[in-house]
Amino acid sequence: MKRFTVHIVRALALLTLPLSGSDILHAQATLVDILEIDDVVHDIAFRNGSEGYAITDDRVLTTTDGGTTWAYSMPLVFRPPFRSIALFGDAGMIIGDAFGGVHHTADPETGWTTYTLLESGSPVDEQPILEIEAVDGAHWVAISDMAIHTTRDSGATFSTYAPSKGRGFVSIDITDPGLMHAAESIETVFRSTDGGTTWGQLPTSQTGFGEIYDATFISADTGFVASWYPWNLYTTVDGGVTWMAGPYEYPTSISVSPEGPGAYATAEYVRISSDRGMTWTDSVAYPDLVVDGEPISPFGWSEQKVVVTEAGGVVLLLSAPEQGRSIIARVDVTSGVIEEENYSPADLDLTLQSASECR
Repeated sequence: MKRFTVHIVRALALLTLPLSGSDILHAQATLVDILEIDDVVHDIAFRNGSEGYAITDDRVLTTTDGGTTWAYSMPLVFRPPFRSIALFGDAGMIIGDAFGGVHHTADPETGWTTYTLLESGSPVDEQPILEIEAVDGAHWVAISDMAIHTTRDSGATFSTYAPSKGRGFVSIDITDPGLMHAAESIETVFRSTDGGTTWGQLPTSQTGFGEIYDATFISADTGFVASWYPWNLYTTVDGGVTWMAGPYEYPTSISVSPEGPGAYATAEYVRISSDRGMTWTDSVAYPDLVVDGEPISPFGWSEQKVVVTEAGGVVLLLSAPEQGRSIIARVDVTSGVIEEENYSPADLDLTLQSASECR
């Protein structure tokens, strides 16, 4: 059996990052409870404010205190390697593997059911299940590279949407049982208003989204797209009719709660919001990825994911697949002071502006 080594890294004194040379950052945010793992963590999800799970190729880590401490639990013996995880109900769990399989349980102690997803009537062979989101145990949505798969009967049947000119899906997001969004890697965000049965394309920004990494909506009107080249966080407050480009950064993952807290990750640091993504204040840099005593930076952590829990906590996942390393950490905001004159596009008129004008 593979041996897993887990290290707790001492809390680091991390510098906060201003958005530009003229901005002054007053609030202090740090990464705390940093867990360094000699393994690749592919996904992370929280059931509520305290119970969360992180998944490697063939194991699950769990926390019951909001990410303060983690432990390995329930070795998974079916069809690894695993790639994605979603949670539902009091104990339900859905896990996607690297070969197009989805494993579903209402309670891990009572057994699992495995499904093989289809594209064009054929198994999704050698295509990882990249992300899963669940409304409940019966209604959930998964994406493989080229298709969206929706079930309303716990996996007994699936409806599949595969665009004729598919460019590869990168994220799936559920706002409520009816409203869902899926993003392709280049330019396109799709919307479903009937729970994943049919999908239509949202308008792109006036300048285009470029390469999309993540997209999320907190209502039918307000949503965010994390895009590289152009390197911007895009915001809409009119349902995607118009979009505003935010700071000139490298956003890769975003999570925003309708109740207020939000966070987005870039290749080098994470930023925090307390008002549904309308303003972004604290920035905290990542620890260096160190291999054989030498730091690999910047962009050492090639994969990033940020999650806002139901309790408003922010948990960050950093992975470096080539080096076989990962970090899970909580983001602690110790001061509520807002960064001086630093506003997101949602606070401005819906016209495109440069990053320097969005302050």
